[in-house]
Amino acid sequence: MCCAPAHRGCTLLNILIVDDHALVRSTIRTQFKNYSGFAVCGEAVDGADAIEKATKLKPDFILLDWAMPGINGGVTALVLKELMPNLRIIVFTVHAEELRTSLPSKFGIDAVVAKSDGIGKVVECVRTLLPVKPMERRRTERLKLRIGLRVSVLNSTAPMQTTESLNLSSAGIYFVTDSPLVRSTPVQLLFKMPPEVTHMPATNWVCTGHVVHIEPVSYPKGSMGVGAQFDCYEVIN
Repeated sequence: MCCAPAHRGCTLLNILIVDDHALVRSTIRTQFKNYSGFAVCGEAVDGADAIEKATKLKPDFILLDWAMPGINGGVTALVLKELMPNLRIIVFTVHAEELRTSLPSKFGIDAVVAKSDGIGKVVECVRTLLPVKPMERRRTERLKLRIGLRVSVLNSTAPMQTTESLNLSSAGIYFVTDSPLVRSTPVQLLFKMPPEVTHMPATNWVCTGHVVHIEPVSYPKGSMGVGAQFDCYEVIN
């Protein structure tokens, strides 16, 4: 599986997990496997460990617990922002309600997510904080191409659905479906990438990505128009 055109020349988004409970770290790592475009680059057991590993591993963002022995999440965030100003920090904590209103900007924290909201909420925050970098217009131009595709939800028992695209680029696809998709839903898409998009011979692509846009459409009745961004792809010709 290669980086998709949207990420060519880049790595997947790297995460450093910081929590003093091994079971929590393991659970978070496992849950991230349900979302395309992410890679856990390391784990840290406390604030001091987080500072050391962040400077070595250079993650894109840190998922940081607040209440830890030794250096707590606030002090850890302050030190990390001083050392790595572009690092994104998301506090993942059971104390979210009391932290959201008063502390994030003071400590350089980019977002606070309650552990009860789950990793899906973290993924939404990350994709807001770290949008895909702009690409050349040639690579992102959407073409009104109707091609057949098969769509399935990753890590779901729901059957694969056959539909067709309404427009397509090397970065994403727009299609109509009656499946109950929501923003950030991880999907797999199978289709033949036409030469009009890649300027190369048509090839069969298997893509993993996520839903970024949903809107009602007039036909077929009850269906939704869905925009999905490609995270990774594999050419299977």
